[in-house]
Amino acid sequence: ESASAPASSSPMLSETTGNNPTVLALHAHGTSWVEVVDAKGVLLLRKTLVDGDVAPVSGALPLTVVLGRSDLVSAVVRGQLLDTTTMSSNNVARFEVK
Repeated sequence: ESASAPASSSPMLSETTGNNPTVLALHAHGTSWVEVVDAKGVLLLRKTLVDGDVAPVSGALPLTVVLGRSDLVSAVVRGQLLDTTTMSSNNVARFEVK
């Protein structure tokens, strides 16, 4: 019998929020703060995520994203895992989702 996928597998996303597809989902693997602002300057998300939290985000593109403790957050953009290690400095990742 097959079991559900282990938690360490790459997260995939196919959910939608209302009529807007979820462009970005942040998956926490520990305590980390996150902030997402849309193209209009609207703050979409600013909170501390804890292990197991998933925060789906949609808004006017581009989204400006800041991840604190970026080693503890997986960013999934349009269903694909984004490697944030190259965007991280002092374990804080900054990037745009276009």
